[in-house]
Amino acid sequence: MKEFCRFRTRGKGSAMSGAATEHRRRVNGSLLAIAVLAGALVAGAAPAAGQTIPGADCGSATTRWLFWPKGHRVVRSQNFPAFATPHLEVYSGVGKKFPDDQQIAYADPTTAETADTCTSSEISPGTEPTTKSTTKPKQLVCTFPSNAVFLAAPNKAGGTSLIAYVGGEAAVVATVAETGSKLQSDGAACKLKKLPK
Repeated sequence: MKEFCRFRTRGKGSAMSGAATEHRRRVNGSLLAIAVLAGALVAGAAPAAGQTIPGADCGSATTRWLFWPKGHRVVRSQNFPAFATPHLEVYSGVGKKFPDDQQIAYADPTTAETADTCTSSEISPGTEPTTKSTTKPKQLVCTFPSNAVFLAAPNKAGGTSLIAYVGGEAAVVATVAETGSKLQSDGAACKLKKLPK
């Protein structure tokens, strides 16, 4: 099968590929090839009954998504440098700080990665979330009944998508592209909040 997008493997302390090397946050990933089926999911096609696809369980039922569809200026409270690339960072846990050891995923228009602490897990995908959505810079805080399992896939319109599945249902779908980035979420489990400044 042709590989479209993958979670990349990086050793501790090594740089990420592409624009992510410019950013202060580094995420190490587990290699999980995402093939044609994943592309079909993002395009809206349902997989055949009983099919599973590879994902990454990062060990957290609580996630915080920092969504910057046009990048951001310096974020003083977090010591983030200015970073103009559209991107998304996902952290485990709660609170107003976003330390490196809580970062579990990252996506930009060319890359989608999970932390090396994540483990392989199978997903039997279900429906897309009945959603709240935004195209504006926001923080999304989610509390799920079980751990989210992440899937990275190319997006039909360009860029990448990072999807969090909970119990086989897509709870969060983030599309990150040069233009047209979008964050969709389960309105019951996730709440939009202000980003750190």
